[in-house]
Parts: sequence; C-alpha cells; structure tokens
Amino acid sequence: MDGSHRRGIVALLLVAAFALSWPLTASTAAVNLNPAQAAVLRECQQQWAVQLPGWATAGNCTAVPGADCDCATVYGVQCDADGSIVSMHVTEQPLNGPVPSVLGELTTLTYLRISKTDLIGSIPDGLSSLVRLQHLDLSYNSITGSIPQAISSLTSLTVLGLSYMDLTGPFPSWITAHVRLNYVSLVGNRISGSMPESLGSVINLNVFNLATNFLTGSIPLSLSRFSLLQILDLGDNKLNGPLPSWITRMATLEKL
Repeated sequence: MDGSHRRGIVALLLVAAFALSWPLTASTAAVNLNPAQAAVLRECQQQWAVQLPGWATAGNCTAVPGADCDCATVYGVQCDADGSIVSMHVTEQPLNGPVPSVLGELTTLTYLRISKTDLIGSIPDGLSSLVRLQHLDLSYNSITGSIPQAISSLTSLTVLGLSYMDLTGPFPSWITAHVRLNYVSLVGNRISGSMPESLGSVINLNVFNLATNFLTGSIPLSLSRFSLLQILDLGDNKLNGPLPSWITRMATLEKL
C-alpha cells in the first residue's frame, strides 16, 4: 500500500474519531441567550465577511442589545440552562476573517470548533481564558504563526485539532503537561524542531498525528508508554533513524 493511500485511510479514521466527540443536539426547550454573550457574537460578526444566521443579522434578536434571544435560533451554538454558550460549532462558512480574541469572553465554552471557514491571522492569546474548554478544533483554515504558549492554560483539553493550516515554530512542549488529551492532530503544518522525551506523560492519547511537518530528531522512546494509542502518524517529516521496533509491538495500535 503506497503512502498516500495509507494516509487517506488514516485521515478517514481520524475524522471518525473526531466525530465521536462532537456535542449532542441541544434541548429544544426555549432558553434566552445571555445578553453579555450575545454581545460577543455581535462583535465576532463584525470581524467576519459572512453573516451567520442569528448572529446580529438585521431583524434578528442578537442584533438588538438587551433583546430576548432564543439560543435555538442562533446558528452553531448550544446553551446551558442559564443561557450561557457551552458549544460553538461553525464549519464550511466563508468567514474570511480572524479568530476573534473576544471569543475568550465565552468562558462557559467546553466545545469550540471553527473549521473550513477561511480564517486568517494567528491564534489569539485571548483563548487562554477558556479554562473549561475540552475540545478545540480550528483545522482547515489559513491561520499562521506559532501555537501560542497562552493555550497551555487550557488544562481541561481532551481534543486538540490544529490541522492543515500554516502554523510554524517549534513543537508545543506544553502539550506534555496536558495529561487529559486523547486526540492531538497537528498534521499539515510547518512545525519544526524535535519532539520532547516528556511526551510520554500524555498517557491517555488515542490519536497522535504530526504528519507532514518539518520535525527533526528521533522518535522519543517515551511514546512506548502510550498504552491506549490507536493511530500514530509521523510521516512526511525529517525524523532521523529507522522506525523503532517497539512501535510495532504496541498492542492497541491499529494504524501506523
């Protein structure tokens, strides 16, 4: 099996694994959106090229400060019983704008996915305020720059998807302290440097994909501690040496 075909199968498995962590449909009961958080949506809308349904469009409740606004009418968000946004899922919309730093004011968010939306600019430090965030996916955008150290404060993360963008800089060593992570995909960027030996501390990983970057050095022996790992892809990098024999003995590994 050639490399491209193998990588295609791996990509499909990655999508399937990611889908398992998407939020369930919110309750149909009417819940009014928190006014302060409605203001955040208005500010985001001002920075994006396309108007999302319910996001401060003319005649919509979020366009009027202080107006009651049923969360169910606002595209891509889910609210808790208090009207605070806990999930934002915006995909395949031509936003053509930045990742708004003001998103950091949605401190009740546990799920944030803005993918395939033509986002530009860098990942803002303001996201560091989202301390409840468990799922972060900004994949398939035109985001540049390095992965900010500020993101290291998101200690509740279980899913980190920053794939197929134009990220540069060294491998984010802070990942090694995020022991709750079970999915990390940074495939398709320009991340350089070596993987730290301390990576072995992230023992709950099921999916670890760093393919198609500029990583150097060798594969850390500590990865052998990944007893739950099912998918590992480090291809298309500049790593040194042969494939370690211990990788082929990993009992849970399904795709390499």
